[in-house]
Amino acid sequence: MIKTLLALPLLVPFLINAQVANKSDENKVFEKIEIEAGFPGGPAKWVEFVKKNFDFTRIEKSLPDSVTIFSDTAKIQFIVDKNGIINDVSFQTAVSKEFKMSCTEIFKNSPHWRSANQCGLKVNAYRKQTFIIQIDKTTGKKQVFVGE
Repeated sequence: MIKTLLALPLLVPFLINAQVANKSDENKVFEKIEIEAGFPGGPAKWVEFVKKNFDFTRIEKSLPDSVTIFSDTAKIQFIVDKNGIINDVSFQTAVSKEFKMSCTEIFKNSPHWRSANQCGLKVNAYRKQTFIIQIDKTTGKKQVFVGE
């Protein structure tokens, strides 16, 4: 009993700040969640999917002939809804429209994700993703790097 009373002050801040899911939260988008939304198969499969499906063509065509090496970074926020569907893709950094289109296509063509979970319920949740691209026109090498 005394141990419980001593531990209570330590738990109070967590209880006050916890986001609790219930039926009235049906359309709420959670920022802090117990179990994050994720790509089926985990982060390694997500990286594999992005690398296999990223379209560099429109970005390459938009580059002037004088540019031989190009690099850019997109920081993206999106919502994975309770059904695992990606919605509301927004760019937190300014990128070219061609890069934006290639990134958006990745999310549009992605299979459904595993939804986030809060208090045993599937919930809508924000996720963030960073894509870094590098194009070397002299060697023909093109890479996309995926980060959190």
